[in-house]
Amino acid sequence: MSKDPIKHHYVPRAYLRRFSYDNKHTYVLRKNENRITSASIDDICVERDFYSMFDGNKHRYVNTEKAFSKLEDKFPNKIFELIPKDLLYPYYGGGIILDPSQKTALIEAILMQITRGKATREYGQSVAESLYWDLLAETKNKYKGQKDAEKQIKFLEQNKEIVLNNAMVEGSIIPFSKNDKNSELRNNLQRRNCIIFINHTGEDLITSDDPILVGNYDGDVGKIFSYPLGDVDSIVYYPLDSNHLAILCTQERCGGSYCDKGLLATLTPKDIGLIRNLNVAQYRQCVNCIIARKQDALKRTRNLLKKKP
Repeated sequence: MSKDPIKHHYVPRAYLRRFSYDNKHTYVLRKNENRITSASIDDICVERDFYSMFDGNKHRYVNTEKAFSKLEDKFPNKIFELIPKDLLYPYYGGGIILDPSQKTALIEAILMQITRGKATREYGQSVAESLYWDLLAETKNKYKGQKDAEKQIKFLEQNKEIVLNNAMVEGSIIPFSKNDKNSELRNNLQRRNCIIFINHTGEDLITSDDPILVGNYDGDVGKIFSYPLGDVDSIVYYPLDSNHLAILCTQERCGGSYCDKGLLATLTPKDIGLIRNLNVAQYRQCVNCIIARKQDALKRTRNLLKKKP
């Protein structure tokens, strides 16, 4: 019997712990039941064989999940556990808080979430079929008449299912990646200004099982890829935990100001509308559940949705 894990977290547990009230549990609003419960972070944002691939003999490969697990082991020390201890303390109003290495760590954490999340997987599934035929045609055209390429072309023709699974599991962001997987997306995120907001409004931030929101310049927020990350008008919203929010946006979208290292801003009760709008957007975006450190945060958001037309 294989000892490989078959229950895969598509949201890292290190990230989920940021929304836990005891480092082990968090409050969950399950969308299909419209019911709020307390749940172990081991049991949420999990799906059986989410990253597994199977060959013709139904043999399971879980190399991608193993790779994510290794990355996840590094991130708590690199970024998640740094917030807010090192990055936000002591707090000198409006001061620069991220050095280049810290910003890189944050970008890597966000990139990992984009790559492994359910929204990205769904996007990958929607384009994988056309990508397969494009790849096959490109390979045949590029290596036409070359004997060394015959095995590769034959494999592509005879193993369509494996190729598609591999594309969805290990390369869901194929349109962004070209040669170096995810390099274009990573560079795109790295070039953006990074502003971290500390929330003093009294209302917790919540997050969903698709915790990254991509919105346009006007503040409209939708599912990831609703507004392309390459679009100058796109803004990436990433809750770090219940009290802190990272916003990545281009220089043009913050009045021409430039801050490569990252700024800290404070959300006061006057800015409570931003928190509410983000929470409602998270609720609408989620596939299965949204999570929060406090039960009241989920109740408020659910009630707020009922008031909307």
